[in-house]
Amino acid sequence: LSHCSMSTLLTYLTLIIMALQQLSLSDSPPYCDDGYPIIIVGSGLAGHSAAAELITILSSQNKLESHPIIMLEKEPKFGGNSMKATSGINGAGTEFQKESDIKDDPNDFSKDTYYSALGGKSNIDESKQSENPEMNGLITTLTKSSSSAVNWLKNEFDLQLTAISQCGGHSHPRTHRPPAGPAGNIIVKTVHKKIEDQVEWRYNSLVLQILMDTESKTVIGVKYKDNNDDGKIKDLYGMAVILTAGGFG
Repeated sequence: LSHCSMSTLLTYLTLIIMALQQLSLSDSPPYCDDGYPIIIVGSGLAGHSAAAELITILSSQNKLESHPIIMLEKEPKFGGNSMKATSGINGAGTEFQKESDIKDDPNDFSKDTYYSALGGKSNIDESKQSENPEMNGLITTLTKSSSSAVNWLKNEFDLQLTAISQCGGHSHPRTHRPPAGPAGNIIVKTVHKKIEDQVEWRYNSLVLQILMDTESKTVIGVKYKDNNDDGKIKDLYGMAVILTAGGFG
């Protein structure tokens, strides 16, 4: 995540939404029993997006009270590096673009991203693009789902990302931001306001280790340092752990 682009943030947001839409809550004991939480590590926009989708999923299954959502954040406040992003969030084929009569295509976004990843169009050997399937897969996920991520922010949180600009490396205007103010700060605070009362926020909580069940090879929780309690090391068990800590720190 950089101050001039929220592409990394968009990648996380897209992947989080796609993964959580496939979430099926298991009834297998012990950590899926009532009372065990779902743990989210990192309270940037990715963490907020995960929490928002979980609230929808758990509510639809009448399990929100049975499986509380706990957000662990190492800093004394929410937001992470998402709060520092100033330029906007990229999306191709969004509702906002259509309303502004901006012609854009996910395929163009994919090409722009591929060129940028390799240092510019002049460095590209088009015949070798297929030689990096892992990078191509990530780029496809980022670009093909980018419009749904931006539209989600609009439709779920009434975020008006109507100021659309063409930033460096893009062939069309596709960087969305509010009409005024820092984009990341406004987006995160808007999402936070909607979900704040339905999430347990544990600040000053530095996750040190993912806890595994040695027999089943499954994740069962985290070990973290609670700086609100004299730096005590604590174990927190849950039915799922979602890692959304992808910023600079």
